[in-house]
Amino acid sequence: ADLADGRVVFLKAAGLDLNVDAPRMHRAEAGVLGRLPRAVPAPSLIGVVDDGDWVVLAIEWIDGRMPVAGDADDVARLLGVLRRVAAATADLRVPGIDGFATTHQYVLGQWTLLAQDPPAGLDGWSRRHLGVLAALDAVAPEATAGTQLVHVDVRTDNVLLADAGP
Repeated sequence: ADLADGRVVFLKAAGLDLNVDAPRMHRAEAGVLGRLPRAVPAPSLIGVVDDGDWVVLAIEWIDGRMPVAGDADDVARLLGVLRRVAAATADLRVPGIDGFATTHQYVLGQWTLLAQDPPAGLDGWSRRHLGVLAALDAVAPEATAGTQLVHVDVRTDNVLLADAGP
């Protein structure tokens, strides 16, 4: 969206009617974005509008592109970005935000369940990697313990590689 002062921002909005959990998740995201150290390679939070139902985040616009999953250079660059996030947030404490295993316990164990009884329509990639995914699922609580920020939704359509900068 273009602002009156000429800035371009990314707007992210959610309401209770569309997804009962999304407004809470947007509030939590705003809490984290608003407290990130400058060293974190992430866009800045510009503002929040919250009417109790709808939550809208205005976030700094970043010129960039989504990484390509099969591109080794993109994967290496993304892993580097995630390492920088972890290093820059080693002592980050956000009030009201607990660790991954507490905050996202609803996602834990899902790969293990799939591995125990794979549905007939499960895609080929997931089926071939079920053992590894279930093993990662099992160690996720321990692997994510600590104070570093953990991006729990790293997908090629949910991260951005900036055109400029590292």
